[in-house]
Amino acid sequence: MRGREWTEFWKEVMAPLPVEERLVRACEARLDARFPQQFRDRMMQANGGLVRTGSFYWFIFPFPDRSHVLPNPVMWLARPLKDIVGLNKIAREIDSFPPNAVAFGLRQFHSAPDGVLCFLRSEDDPKLLKPEVWLWHWFKKPFKEFLSDVSLLWADDPFKKPKPAQTWRLKPLKAEGDTEFDAFIKMRRKKLSGTERTESDWLFARAFPLVGGRVEICDSLAIPDEDAEAFPLGTGTYDLLLKVVTDSIERRISRLRFVRKGRDCRIAEVIRQVSVDGGAVSVFDVDPIAGCDPEVLQGLEDSIFGTDLKKLLRCFSFGPTLLAMVSSGLGDGVYPVSALRDGEALVGVEVEFIGSPGEGIPCSNRQEGQND
Repeated sequence: MRGREWTEFWKEVMAPLPVEERLVRACEARLDARFPQQFRDRMMQANGGLVRTGSFYWFIFPFPDRSHVLPNPVMWLARPLKDIVGLNKIAREIDSFPPNAVAFGLRQFHSAPDGVLCFLRSEDDPKLLKPEVWLWHWFKKPFKEFLSDVSLLWADDPFKKPKPAQTWRLKPLKAEGDTEFDAFIKMRRKKLSGTERTESDWLFARAFPLVGGRVEICDSLAIPDEDAEAFPLGTGTYDLLLKVVTDSIERRISRLRFVRKGRDCRIAEVIRQVSVDGGAVSVFDVDPIAGCDPEVLQGLEDSIFGTDLKKLLRCFSFGPTLLAMVSSGLGDGVYPVSALRDGEALVGVEVEFIGSPGEGIPCSNRQEGQND
C-alpha cells in the first residue's frame, strides 16, 4: 500500500472508540493513580489512538475495554493487549524506568519503539498524576519534560500533512574527486595477511558550511532526532575529516571529526553517545533540517538500504548547507562523541567508531597539502 491507501488504513485501524468512566476508574485503581482531568475527558471521547507532534507520531494506549466488538477480529484480539495497564507492566520490569512515572504512549519510528510518554506523580499526593508530559527512553537518553500540558498532544491532526517551514530538497552530491578522502578511497588496497590492520591519517572529506550554528550527529534513521541536544559550535565553515581502517577484507570508517576550519584542537571529554541502528550516522545543520517536510528525508532511508550501502560517505546538498551520511565503523552500536577544544572553546566534535577514545591528545585539522 502507498500514500493515501496507508492513510485510510491507519484511520480505520487506529480509530479510537469512546470508553465509559467506570472503566477509566477501574484502570486508575489498578495503577493506583488518577489521570489528569483533561486526559480523562479526551480519552472517554476517543479511547487512545494515533496523535502527532511535529513530524513524529505517537500511539496513545487505551484504557482496558473489552466491551466493544470490533469489525476487525485481529484488532479485537490486539486492542486489549495494548492498553495502559499492559504498557506499565512491561515498563516497570525495566530498571531505568522512573518509579514515580505512569506510561501512556509510545512513539513509533520506522516500526521500532523509540520513546515512551509518561505522567509523573504529584509530590503532595502520589495518586494524582500531573498534566505535564515526560519522555522516557530505555536507550541511554535523558528523561525530560516533553510537553507542558497533555492536551497539546491533540493539537495537530495526525492524518493532515504538516506544512513545512521551507521546501528545500535533498540533492545527492557526487564525490569531489580531489579531496584526500576521495583520493584515498580510489587507491587500490594493499594485500594484507592474517589480522593485520592499518589506519589512515586524518583525511579531508568535505568543507561544510554551518549556517545555523548548531550541528547534530545522529542515527541516519532518526533525522531529526528531537531528543538529542545539538552541539552549539557557531556559524562558519567546518571541515569534515575521516579516518579509515583497512584490513585484508575491507575498509571501514574508524573516526569522524567535525571541526572549525583552520583551528587547532585537542580531544577533550566525552560529552555524549550516539546510538546507531541503521549502519550510518548523519551530520547536519540542525535549523534547516528541523523545518523541512518529513518526506524530504525519506530518501535517506532508501539510500541506507539501497544499492549504495557499501559507500563510506554520501553527501547531500540542502539549501545553503549540506548533510553528510557516514558509515559507522563496524555497523550498529553505541559510540562515544568527544569534544574538540581549542583552549576551553568548543570548536568541534569527534565520533570514535573503532578504537579507544583518547583524551588530551594534541592534534590539528590541517593536513599537509590540504586545499582550502
